[in-house]
Amino acid sequence: MTGRDWYSQERGAGSSLSMVLLAPLFFILSMMAFQSAMWSHARTEARVRVRDMAGLVARSGMTAEQAEIRVRAAMATDSLLREVHLDVQDRGTTVRVGLRGVAPGILRGTSAPVDVSTTLWRERWQP
Repeated sequence: MTGRDWYSQERGAGSSLSMVLLAPLFFILSMMAFQSAMWSHARTEARVRVRDMAGLVARSGMTAEQAEIRVRAAMATDSLLREVHLDVQDRGTTVRVGLRGVAPGILRGTSAPVDVSTTLWRERWQP
């Protein structure tokens, strides 16, 4: 056996061993990144829903109940959030909307709570 053949055999065994040891680590890291992206998307969705609902109440002249019905109908078709609780506080000059829910996880027990709120100034609605 020449020196070159011996070197290529040793290198092949070492690289396959490192792949066997590192593949689970790379898989876990990629799943963690995917889970983080799912949670981030759910939080972004919560912020959008809260901002929409506050805009409907503060700027469109809807009541809190009408706005909640509209937002819940939109969430029924395409929402990642579960166990959603909406809270609307009409303070006269401002409207504060809060949303609490649960962002799903890949595995059981990896879901995360989401708590988002926003406040908008009330604008006078002109019919």
